Amino acid sequence: MLASWLFLAPFMWLFLHGTQLILFIAFLFFGVSNTLFIAGYSALEADLVPKELRGKEIGCSQFITYILMAVGELMGGYIYEYISPALPFLLAVIATVPCALITIFLVHEPEKRQS
Repeated sequence: MLASWLFLAPFMWLFLHGTQLILFIAFLFFGVSNTLFIAGYSALEADLVPKELRGKEIGCSQFITYILMAVGELMGGYIYEYISPALPFLLAVIATVPCALITIFLVHEPEKRQS
């Protein structure tokens, strides 16, 4: 999961400042970041949540994710339209730092895997 944050930050920066060729490279970073994050998060869920509770956990997690995505998209659209078109992307680059730090310090391999 940590590697996914390391690929996401350059994507946003290249997306803002890139030519067409650089955009192709940027979206490669984005694809790698998504793949690493989804695989890592799914494995972490499987390791931490007991089998009988996984459906509820995934449902709650998805519900909260979609609510926060809607709020983020509204805020990003407002910032893009009324403040600066580049600012939402720069904020996303900045947001990867605390996300990476949270991953480093708070996310650990469980000692006992759930079955």
